[in-house]
Amino acid sequence: PLSTIRLTDAFWSRRVKLNHEVTIPYLFKQCEKTGRLENFLKAAKRSPGYFQGNAFDDSDVFKTIEAASYMLSI
Repeated sequence: PLSTIRLTDAFWSRRVKLNHEVTIPYLFKQCEKTGRLENFLKAAKRSPGYFQGNAFDDSDVFKTIEAASYMLSI
C-alpha cells in the first residue's frame, strides 16, 4: 500500500506556512515586477502595447497560479 503524507506534521506545516506567507506572494510580486502579468492585460486588449519578454514568460504566471492553487487546497 502507498504511504500517506501528512502536511500537518512538524516538518511540512512549517513549509506550508512559509509558502502561504512568503513564497507565493513573492512569486506574484515577481510576475508583476517583470511585466509578466501586464502581458496578459495586453493580450486581452486591456492595456496598450505588445507582448514583451520571452515567449515562455506566460508559463511562469501559470506555474505561480498552480502553486497558489495547491496551497489553497491544503
